[in-house]
Amino acid sequence: MFFLFLIAEFAALTALGAALRAYIFLRLDPSSALGTGEVVRSGLTFDAAAASIFTLPFFLYAAARLLLSRRTSVRFSWCFAVMPAVLLAGFMLGDSFYLEEAGRHASSEMRALFPNFIELTLTAFTSHPGLTAAVGAGAVIALLLLRPGFSFRADGRKTSVSLQSVLFLAVSLVLFRGFGTVPQRPSTAWMLGSEELSVYAMNGAFSSVYGLVKGSDLQRLYQALGERETFSRDEAGSRKLPRPSYNVVLLLLESWPAEYTDRFVTPHLEALRERSFHALAAVADGKRTHEGLYAALCSAPNPFGAGVPRTGLDRFEYHCLPEIMESAGYDTAIFQGTTGDLVAEFAALLGVRRSFDRHNVDAVHPKSNWGLADTDLYAAILSEAAKAEKPFFYIVNNTDTHDFTIPEEFGWKFGDELRSDREKSVLYYADSELHEFMEKFRSGNGLPTLFAVTGDHTRMSKSSPLSSHLVPLIFFSTDGKFPVRHIDSIASQLDIAPTVLGFLGGRAPWFLGRNLLTEEPGLALFFEKGSLYSVLGRHVTAESLKTGGISCYYADLPFRPSRHDCTAAELEFGDLGAGEAVYQQSMLFDGKTAVERRASLSEEAEEQRILGADDGALPVGVRSGLRSFLGSAVHSGLAAAAAVLAGEESGDEPRAGVFSAEGS
Repeated sequence: MFFLFLIAEFAALTALGAALRAYIFLRLDPSSALGTGEVVRSGLTFDAAAASIFTLPFFLYAAARLLLSRRTSVRFSWCFAVMPAVLLAGFMLGDSFYLEEAGRHASSEMRALFPNFIELTLTAFTSHPGLTAAVGAGAVIALLLLRPGFSFRADGRKTSVSLQSVLFLAVSLVLFRGFGTVPQRPSTAWMLGSEELSVYAMNGAFSSVYGLVKGSDLQRLYQALGERETFSRDEAGSRKLPRPSYNVVLLLLESWPAEYTDRFVTPHLEALRERSFHALAAVADGKRTHEGLYAALCSAPNPFGAGVPRTGLDRFEYHCLPEIMESAGYDTAIFQGTTGDLVAEFAALLGVRRSFDRHNVDAVHPKSNWGLADTDLYAAILSEAAKAEKPFFYIVNNTDTHDFTIPEEFGWKFGDELRSDREKSVLYYADSELHEFMEKFRSGNGLPTLFAVTGDHTRMSKSSPLSSHLVPLIFFSTDGKFPVRHIDSIASQLDIAPTVLGFLGGRAPWFLGRNLLTEEPGLALFFEKGSLYSVLGRHVTAESLKTGGISCYYADLPFRPSRHDCTAAELEFGDLGAGEAVYQQSMLFDGKTAVERRASLSEEAEEQRILGADDGALPVGVRSGLRSFLGSAVHSGLAAAAAVLAGEESGDEPRAGVFSAEGS
């Protein structure tokens, strides 16, 4: 009877997991070409693994009582049969909220997320009140069932109970470890072949608990790309410290997508963008604040689908922008409206010396679910800047755009019925607060200030995988000496640190990004749902790590790239992008991010080796921008492809090239 009950409990939890996955799939992607049956079948092994996890506590409790009891029967509360289902549903629905926001399941970040349980719960109630209330109601019902409800025979059946326990443990272990890739882990889902299927086959409860217990599912996923040709960068020379002639403020705006940075949603930031140095957009390297922080400060990529802190990679040394700025005499500080635990801890590892957050900044206005109102955070920055005596480097991560709450008196500019409308309304409010901060900003040390404005990441699924990774990128200085220029290409968060250093006369040869003042944007890479995306100019390639299949897109409308048959040039730069990803990721996992990268061949010899083409007659600016990535053959091929995709005819006036900078 005991064994049969455990099997029934296990089967019920497996069925519940499959049903919830089907519901999550239909809720998040109702227009998908995938069939619900296909989604359910593909993830049954993960459902079984999750069921074994949530059955285990009840099993251990029941087995212990049966084996230790001297009574003829032992009575149990129905709570212990119902609560595993409530917990399973809670973990799965909570993970689905994270999946909706970040575009991936929670796993390696679970230990970092768990301390923010209260903030996460309040945000869940704000964003998904019905589903969150249903889970809460289930927990209350389970607690009301604490009185005894059923019993198992115990007296004289110790041997039978022991054998049943061993058998159930063996079955659970086999189901938990899986049948294909053993042991199975959250990253196993990427081996299903279809990226979309991989997302919805994964049981979020399994992924979350795995992350809590194991700490990290960090894998060298890049190895699936195999050995690839890469390029060499001629970065001869050593580190050069910047001149401490400017203060620097890096605004790492929370959950701020480039897609909504326009004259309607963020009119003040858009007006600033038009009169500043700015790219079309920048690729955000991750989906969490600490991932954007690392890319922007260290000019290096995060591991595919994860971050650096608390994954084992944080045991290595990193020589990033804050350390360089401090060596040049700068005061370094980070300002956050949240608790500041993980991000502040990681920022300290990267060289930031002081930290301000909700615990040591006075709150005058009501706090949001996550912390300080932007008004109070900006007031603290203004206060510190006004009394500064030495040049400072401030990193700012605001809070108001972390959830969907704004002051009642401000109102919902775009309405509050749809989540996208609420997001736009919150951005509209945050834009006004940011504008007021900019207007009031003054420094007490008499130095002009260089501002670098970007987003840490986006939130929710946008109109395409590309736009889900695009954030604004703006540079300007208060003395007007940073040039005004529009780069009609997509840059990268990795370009921020080299550009700041370059403007101040410094350099770090190991930085992988580019100084946009002297070079055009190079290859920007990001990982999304099992595929590596390579972005150059407005061209995008996506290569599946499982199948090796390549898709090509052209972002004539930046946030809605159109798919087309790949040209030879696009295949070439996509292959180079994969080679660069292998190089970058291997350096990261081997702890060699600060190793200077020097050319083993001359520029011309490298181009001849990879492309078999000479340099042609490219303009000097384009040539310097492309020399490390592409020869004239690839550049010409992409330019021709862009012309065709833009609908040009031979007699038309040629438009600006894909890599040109308007107004330069």
